[in-house]
This record gives sequence, C-alpha cells and structure tokens, in this order.
Amino acid sequence: GLFNGSTIDRAIGYKGVQSTQDWLRYLTLKGQAFSVTTGVATSGASAGNNALSLFNPTASGKTVLVYILKSFSATAGQPQTSLTTADPALGTPLTPLNNMPGSSNSSIASCTTSASTVALAGNIQDVGSIAAAGLYEAIESGRCLVLSPGNGIEHGLYVNATSKYGITIYWVEF
Repeated sequence: GLFNGSTIDRAIGYKGVQSTQDWLRYLTLKGQAFSVTTGVATSGASAGNNALSLFNPTASGKTVLVYILKSFSATAGQPQTSLTTADPALGTPLTPLNNMPGSSNSSIASCTTSASTVALAGNIQDVGSIAAAGLYEAIESGRCLVLSPGNGIEHGLYVNATSKYGITIYWVEF
C-alpha cells in the first residue's frame, strides 16, 4: 500500500522509503515525477477563468498523485479547483516535463490549457482569493490529491482582461 500516515508507514515507509518526501524523491529518481505549467501567460481580452487541466486517462493503468498545485496572478484573482471525471480537453495541449531530465519515461496524463475564458468542469474542490499580485497554493504542503484512472483536476484562475497569470502542477505516477 501507499503511505497513509500510520505509525508503521512512518517507521517502515513505502518499499523501504521512510517518508512521503523520500517517496516522492524515490519516484523522481525512477523517472516517474512530472510537472506542467502555463508559464507566464496573458489572459484574453475579457475577464474570466483561464485554466490548466491534468487528466488521468481511463485506460492509463496508473494512479496519479498530485502534490503541488499553485497559481499566481499579477492582479487580484479568484482561483478555483475542480475534480473532473471527463477530460475537459481545453484548447491548447501541453507536454508534461519529466522531473528527472534525461529520463525516457513519458507521462500518461493529458494536460491542456486555455487562456480564453472557460467554464470550469467537474465538482468544485477548492476556492481561494488573491487580493493583489501574488501566489495561491491550492495544495498546501503535506496535502495531496489522488487521481485514479478516469479522473482529473482542473484549476482555473479568474483574472481581469489581459492580466499576467500562471498555473503549475507537480505529480507522480505509479
């Protein structure tokens, strides 16, 4: 089983790895850790949700554990995270990066983004606020989301027209 926080897991760990962070490092060294980002992007001509989606395809045969999800806005913004059971397939596909440069492993995840206003899909899992230019962490240190096959996450950031923003997600696949 996976690390579930029990005393035994903390003492023995997963496959001999002694902590959650060590487990993430272990999977990174195996080429099973990935990230994707919008980079610094500019929102469209009208205010609205700009989004990044990470979806674990139904036939992937893998589980995705998301451990960092963050966004920033150069102006005030309202971030929202939804859990999805269908790939929202936003307008622009993104290629996940393997967090072990040189690894030949590719991610099974579908990653898409849209700088145009989108309606967020799925069930709302988290909402927040960026009062002025700043960073928002939808998954704080120590938290994670587990996406079994056929499930995903969509993070949208409602910002003013032509605002700078960015969304980044880190995960492992096993």
